Amino acid sequence: MTFLSRRGLVLAMLLFTASPLLAEGIPQMQPAEFAPAATRTSAIPGGYEVLSVPELGAVFAASVPDFTDGAAGDVYMLDADTLAPIRRIQLKRRPFALAVDHARGLLYAGNTKDGSLSVIDARSGLFLRMIQLGKTGANGKMEHTRMIEVDQATGRVFVTGPTDEGIVWIIDGATGEVTSRTDKAVIWAAGLAFDGRDRLYVGGGGAEEILVLNAETGEKITTFSTGDTAPGQGDKSAHFMVNLSLDAAGGRLFAVDSHEGRLYVFNTADGSILAQVPIGPGALDVIWNPLRDEAYVTWYGINSQIRDGTGGITVVNTKDYSVTRDLAVKTFPSNLALDESGQVLFASVSEPSNDKHPDHAPGTIGSVIRLDLAILGDLMAAKTP
Repeated sequence: MTFLSRRGLVLAMLLFTASPLLAEGIPQMQPAEFAPAATRTSAIPGGYEVLSVPELGAVFAASVPDFTDGAAGDVYMLDADTLAPIRRIQLKRRPFALAVDHARGLLYAGNTKDGSLSVIDARSGLFLRMIQLGKTGANGKMEHTRMIEVDQATGRVFVTGPTDEGIVWIIDGATGEVTSRTDKAVIWAAGLAFDGRDRLYVGGGGAEEILVLNAETGEKITTFSTGDTAPGQGDKSAHFMVNLSLDAAGGRLFAVDSHEGRLYVFNTADGSILAQVPIGPGALDVIWNPLRDEAYVTWYGINSQIRDGTGGITVVNTKDYSVTRDLAVKTFPSNLALDESGQVLFASVSEPSNDKHPDHAPGTIGSVIRLDLAILGDLMAAKTP
């Protein structure tokens, strides 16, 4: 099984599993209620990851408007305050994932289907080089890449590969050379989080859904397991930890399970489960905010039984793991980024391609939404009984 990207990964898994509906009793805010905290631009055809780069006053958005083999793609640079376009960076390979080396001014774009990274000068938008990671297998198909993380201290780059057995690459950012390749990492290796020191967390499926690696050598340290999938039954995985976010100081790993539509919280000291938070069908991305002690989770609102739903962004209080609010961001809020102040959240928002979906309209393109979390917090507090 080979997956394309965050969205493709989750939608593929939804064909096999049903997720619970948004938990009863969760208060939902409609667009008119959170509009004072929001700015939205519809300017990203086939949008995927978003990335905040505050030193440039910008947010970057990956764009894949054409899935034809050999088609080009784009990275859009937007003003972080207004979302006004600054520039469009065209790439010869389609970008899905994004990461930045802040100290060295390097923007990495993951060319998922081509198994490679495009390296870009973040300030100027100039393409610098290509780093080929994936290899063509016996079946003639390229190994795909997925998530990217950067060690800001050393410039090392970490990349997951969602193959049947999973791959993790470690790259020397200065030379572009692969210093470590971990095969048989975790089934469908997808989610990725770096603790800023020496540990790399990888999320996937199978009996041991979380793998912990030495961030320098790529050697296995330990695994975390829910215990809900029997060894050797990866094709019947009870869970799929598609995206991760880390509270390194607090010893917590936040993992989105796209199978159940839940947010799992693991204790990084021993792998025990601290909490499970119901989110909704098609749960996708998570980002933890240390300054507000909140987690934000996107979900699509569709699964194998629900084809015409819409999703939202769920705000979780990570002091007690209660859901504070769900924001009805239509139609499919996808990927998240947080600015360094912890007061601004960015999300890419996709439009339905299925012409049977009630929100489908020919010619619509994806969006980026900016949420002022301080204003949003005040709005939520005003609605609390």
